[in-house]
Amino acid sequence: MRPFLLMLTLLATPALAGEPLLVPDFTPHTASEVALSAMLQDLLKEELKRDGHVLIQSEHAKPIVGDIIDRCGERQGCPYVPLQKLPARFAVVVTIVRFENSLTGTVDFYEQADPTPIATREVPIEPGNEAGFAAEIRRQTEDLLALLGPAPSQDLIEAVRLIEGADAVAPAPAPQPVAPAPQPVALAPQPVAPAPVPAPVATDVPSPAGTSLEKRLEGSSIRRRHLTGNLDSFMRFEGEPEEWAYRMTPHAGRVFIELRGGYAMGDIHRRADVRLNGTDPVTEWYQEGPEPGTGGRGGLYAGYSPITFMDVGLLVEFQAGMKTLSTGFGSDSPATSQGSAMLGIVQPRVRFYAAPLGPVKPALFVGAEFQVFDAYRIDPNPNQFPEPIGGVVPGVVGGGGLVIDPAPIIGIVLEAAYTQHFGARAGAAEDGRRPDGAPSAPTGQFRTLAFSGGLQFRI
Repeated sequence: MRPFLLMLTLLATPALAGEPLLVPDFTPHTASEVALSAMLQDLLKEELKRDGHVLIQSEHAKPIVGDIIDRCGERQGCPYVPLQKLPARFAVVVTIVRFENSLTGTVDFYEQADPTPIATREVPIEPGNEAGFAAEIRRQTEDLLALLGPAPSQDLIEAVRLIEGADAVAPAPAPQPVAPAPQPVALAPQPVAPAPVPAPVATDVPSPAGTSLEKRLEGSSIRRRHLTGNLDSFMRFEGEPEEWAYRMTPHAGRVFIELRGGYAMGDIHRRADVRLNGTDPVTEWYQEGPEPGTGGRGGLYAGYSPITFMDVGLLVEFQAGMKTLSTGFGSDSPATSQGSAMLGIVQPRVRFYAAPLGPVKPALFVGAEFQVFDAYRIDPNPNQFPEPIGGVVPGVVGGGGLVIDPAPIIGIVLEAAYTQHFGARAGAAEDGRRPDGAPSAPTGQFRTLAFSGGLQFRI
């Protein structure tokens, strides 16, 4: 029942579940560091568990992978071979080394697809600040895990089952104090235990690159920030880093600018009616509101992609439309004028890519919209007609499209967007007392549909 409840908790709260991690027992360089290694190991386990990670330790892994997990920091094929058999894709291997009077922890971080460390860190161990040593390893672990993206939920379930199964079996050896006799027998084959060690050499399937992450990035134009959310794809690729970038065209870690143009239909025109009534005193009245129509638009979209499958940005566009103004006295026939006008459009957006790697990326986006229009000018205005003021029409926008990437730093954007307008200026508004015979109010649709295309540049 207990494993079932733990698995249910992990599935119900993926943000807290973290990652299934292989953390073998620390490897002390000499016997004098054994006690310290055990203490530091316990501190690190507490740090990682506090972040919600599921830890597969040596006692859990040994029944499956055998003695290769012992002294993992010095053993050839560890932890690469265990990672192929365990429900974990990431391992943290720590070796405690003494240099003269100082102690250092050599921390190797491994990813399942690579027999060599993707990163190695030397973390000093300061007397009295052992907790700081564990906290530093935890921080560096989180930085590397962020590049991998979330772990599959199935790995979490299998890791919990493995740990719970090992814990259930663990008490069984306690009632076997009669087993000193097998002990020498178990130790006799111990020297033969290295026999499995050559197995990784014979059956070793190195990652296509065959080197650590730092070595692969060395001398290339790819930076760590470009791998956020796509590290697995990069480490499994068999060619050069630049070739991977040209094939996958990831957006992560890049600032982008899009030059866009398009066409819209909906509430893009404005109309105002202004009237003066009576002579003493003269009363003023006007109404103003949107009217449906069609017109071209163009602008600039700029932002940043913090991770492969998402970017955030701000779109600023100008929408071509028409302004109609009628002025008159009472119910007399009004004078009407019409001219072109521009609406300003500002949209903060978030865009998500359904297929974040590859030359064609389907995308969906959501955001807010602010449609800005200016005041009306009556010139000349000898009769002192009131001039209707400008305003802002808020709204929400959403839509989708494609980004086609022929190269890592350039793309072609095709998009359809739907905006729902709301607020006082999304419909007709008036000021003053409506006169007899006043024209009917402008009637909008409270929506706009736009189709856009353009070029995207990434730096």
